[in-house]
Amino acid sequence: MFFTFPLEAHVARFAIEEVWGAYQESRGRPPMRFWWPRHLIITASLVLIAMITAIIVGDNLGVVLEFSGAVNAVAISLILPPLAYLKVHNIHLHI
Repeated sequence: MFFTFPLEAHVARFAIEEVWGAYQESRGRPPMRFWWPRHLIITASLVLIAMITAIIVGDNLGVVLEFSGAVNAVAISLILPPLAYLKVHNIHLHI
């Protein structure tokens, strides 16, 4: 559990930087390079958001886990199997 948050923060930070970089490039600006202050600001923001969320949720963690479990169970049991079938049999839907 100790290394879970840094790993997730790395993925979130990467996604944020990719989206911001694509936005900047769409405006005609040069590609972004690594910059420590931006890296630290994004990381601190992620930690702050996670801490505030944990403080707000507090004693209601069970409700949050029940909700996320219900949403994920529906996706895993009802949505993903048909999508896997369509992918395996190379079926393209034209909607």
